[in-house]
Amino acid sequence: MPAPLARPHDPETSWDAADAQTTTRRQLVQAAIVTLINNHGPLSDERLVDLYEAHQFMHPSVPAATPQSIRTRRNELVVEGKVRAASARGRTRTGSSCQLWTLA
Repeated sequence: MPAPLARPHDPETSWDAADAQTTTRRQLVQAAIVTLINNHGPLSDERLVDLYEAHQFMHPSVPAATPQSIRTRRNELVVEGKVRAASARGRTRTGSSCQLWTLA
C-alpha cells in the first residue's frame, strides 16, 4: 500500500502526520485491529478505539494511535476486503446509531 497522503488543502500538521505513518506502523495497527475485531467483534469505531487503547497499554509493541488513525486503518482494511460492515447496527455511548464492523 502506498504511503498515505494528506489532502492538498490540509494543514501542515496533517502532512507531518501522514509522513509519520510508515508501512510497518500501519501494518502493526491494522494487525491489532483485526485481532480486536476477531476477539470482540462486531465493533463500532468508538468501541474499537477503546479496546485498541487498552490493547496498546498491555502490549507495548503495538504503536500508540489516535482515534482518527485507528478509524483510517480500519477503513483501509475495509478497502482491502479484510473487514466489512456488519448486518446489525450498534449504539454509541450517547445512544446514537452507529455502524458495526466485523471480519470479512
